[in-house]
Amino acid sequence: MSSSDATAAFSPMPVVDFGTCIQRAVRLYTSATGWFVVWGLAVAALQACLAVATAGWALLLGLMVLVPANIGLFAIVVAAARGETPTPATVLEGFRIPRAYALGLLETLLLCVGLVFFVVPGLIFAVATTWSAVALYRRNLGAWDAVTHSLALTRSHLGLTLLLLILTMGLQSLGTGTIVLGALTLPLAACLKVVLYEQIAPKG
Repeated sequence: MSSSDATAAFSPMPVVDFGTCIQRAVRLYTSATGWFVVWGLAVAALQACLAVATAGWALLLGLMVLVPANIGLFAIVVAAARGETPTPATVLEGFRIPRAYALGLLETLLLCVGLVFFVVPGLIFAVATTWSAVALYRRNLGAWDAVTHSLALTRSHLGLTLLLLILTMGLQSLGTGTIVLGALTLPLAACLKVVLYEQIAPKG
């Protein structure tokens, strides 16, 4: 990615254009394809293990680790946007953030509570926390602050949030068939999420 493309990746738009955000996400993805595929393969394998996990402790542990793993994808996106070459330290960055494990635990517990009592509240919570992991990473927020920040963004940008979820769920469903395909689709979804977040999140 050229320096001009890197600068443009997160440059603000007068009005958020979803199509332009997709184009920016694709450019970021192609600028660091190798790293995206390698780490996307790791995240896809983790998700595949969670899908067949039967022990409650294994599922909880896996969900806690999933947030740091996804932050690794976000870190590659940010490095690519800066015109930098990702390193092993880049993809492992999420595992050095204790708040990321706390967020994984918090999201899992709240989601389970919502689903146990009523299915709809659990689904609403899943939508409301769409931005929590990227907010924790990009704004250096604590776990609870990341959740409330995501909730505020979802309320003010509900249509955009739902559109992102529909598209990312479509990409992820394509990757459920094989881990290899998931290694391609999960990073692209992460690129789009970070690009959109940089457009809608309050600056400063």
